[in-house]
Amino acid sequence: MLVAVLISLAIVPIVIAAQRAPEIELPRKVRYRELYGNSPLGVVAVTVSGMVSSNIYSMGPVYARLSGLGTSGVAAFMSVSILSAVLTQYPVGRLSDRIDRRTVIAGVCIIATLCAAALAAFPHLPHAVFLVLTAVFSGVALTLYSLAVSHVNDHVEPAQMVAASSALLRLNGFGAAVSPVLVGGLIGGFGPRAYFAALAGLTGLLTVYDLWRKSRRRPPEQKRPFVAAQPQAETGRLRPGQSQDH
Repeated sequence: MLVAVLISLAIVPIVIAAQRAPEIELPRKVRYRELYGNSPLGVVAVTVSGMVSSNIYSMGPVYARLSGLGTSGVAAFMSVSILSAVLTQYPVGRLSDRIDRRTVIAGVCIIATLCAAALAAFPHLPHAVFLVLTAVFSGVALTLYSLAVSHVNDHVEPAQMVAASSALLRLNGFGAAVSPVLVGGLIGGFGPRAYFAALAGLTGLLTVYDLWRKSRRRPPEQKRPFVAAQPQAETGRLRPGQSQDH
């Protein structure tokens, strides 16, 4: 009897609440053309991020080995590349919540391009400097996927979340599949320098495209919070955004 009374009393606040339950929108398909129309930079940046990250994870050890590093050297090279990305996700994400996300993407790409270009132009740097530049490059370059997805989130409707997430993953996977083959061919033809030269080219081209898009359209009035994400775990996790003229 006492339990029944307590359950009844617990229902009272819910019954008298004036708020309405949120409306549930049915998932809606989104075409690549529509997704690109909503966020051109986000679509391109997601593809480029797949190309960059796949090269870091797959061709990075090959580059390190061809550069003369031993087993411990290759391990150190990959360790600083991955750990630096863990440290930069939060501060870069917080910054992108405060200012125009396109500006953050451009800044990240500029830093990555400068570091990669320096590593390609000066292959005989002191080992400590080499690791620092590698850490800075990977630390900023591996935030591109999360920045790009957050940028897309600012411009999709809630009903498009699942479809947009799937489309972005396919684009990212396409870039991840194609890029190592191309960079591997460049390394085979021009030597290990081509690894960072190719990465500098990718981030440099994305910088130019970012600045061009920024000159054509103003930033959105509202943004969704940044969410650190990895391509493998992103399906269905896009946060609701608001459709904007971007």
